[in-house]
Amino acid sequence: MPEKLAPVAHCKKCFYCYIPAPKCPNCGEKNVDFVPSRLHPYHIAELHTLPKRTYLIKGLLDCNALSVVFGESNSGKTFFVIDLALTLALGWPWQSHKAKQGAVCYVAAEGGLGLKERLDAFFLHHEIKPHIPFYLIPTGVDLLNTNGDTEELIQHISTIKNLKMVVIDTLSRAMAGGNENSPEDMTAFIHNCDEIREATRAHVLIVHHSGKDRERGARGHSALKAAVDTEIEVIQTDGIITAEVKKQRDGKTGRKYNFTLNPIEVGKDEDGDKIVSCALIASEAQATPRRKIKGQKKRALGIIRDCISDKGQVRHVRQEMRAVMCISLDEAREALKRGNISAAEKADDIRRSISKVITELNDIGVTVSYGDYIWLSEQTD
Repeated sequence: MPEKLAPVAHCKKCFYCYIPAPKCPNCGEKNVDFVPSRLHPYHIAELHTLPKRTYLIKGLLDCNALSVVFGESNSGKTFFVIDLALTLALGWPWQSHKAKQGAVCYVAAEGGLGLKERLDAFFLHHEIKPHIPFYLIPTGVDLLNTNGDTEELIQHISTIKNLKMVVIDTLSRAMAGGNENSPEDMTAFIHNCDEIREATRAHVLIVHHSGKDRERGARGHSALKAAVDTEIEVIQTDGIITAEVKKQRDGKTGRKYNFTLNPIEVGKDEDGDKIVSCALIASEAQATPRRKIKGQKKRALGIIRDCISDKGQVRHVRQEMRAVMCISLDEAREALKRGNISAAEKADDIRRSISKVITELNDIGVTVSYGDYIWLSEQTD
């Protein structure tokens, strides 16, 4: 066996690091079990003594790991993360996944004090009092520079008992003006997140934005995707918020969770007007996938859209549905004819071609026709 290095002790109760002593100088725990420094090299015969991988939310997030939740603006990603974090602090199962109860510290670098309304909506929706181990830091932080806020942040949150999760919302506001596309800046940010994770033994969850091309994932340098253990994308379509597991270092990807938002009055402003926020509700409904259209149908949709913009009127086309901005089918046909949507020469052939393209647009769900009217469906971008 190789000679062992002198250990630096970690208190197993509060995870405080110190030179071995009869009791922990941070929490006073006596007869502390010491574990080696994280840089201690393990001989192959010692590997069975390595800490076991443990779950925080079973099948989704591990303890002492790094994850990112990303999505476009107004996709519902913050509502998703708040729901996940508060459920963890309560010790409830999350979407039928077992969870280990513990304290959560939410660094609201983007949103700040406005996050309180979303927290209030959660408590009102679930009819519970906010007496849980949840902590909010409502200010921007610098997790990029060596002389930034990482050390001070660790000092403060290390005093929180049984800390299980630290949320950084959002990456862009925590990079303190750094370049998300720079490998040096992104690596420095990840390093500081790892410092927080290793010092607190908590899971660090980063809230981030999608790039300009959503299909390419989270914004910025690929070093982030490579570093995280779990990556979750949040999108909102037709009022349905969908969270999909895009990366799981040691687990299953592709799992989806669907939600809707329940509007809740959380108070009144200084003028006495209602303040409304939302709470997340699990839903069996699934958003209708967007369908890409091209060629003649794409051009026809543009013509109908412009015609609705110019001539559309709000009508109750069907008694049982809400009012819609629509045009008459005759107006749509005339606009398509003027737009030369058909290459035919005979009037009957032109008419049949226009009727066919309208039917095709209805069939793929981007327009809706009823009676004498046509309008754009809710899923049309």
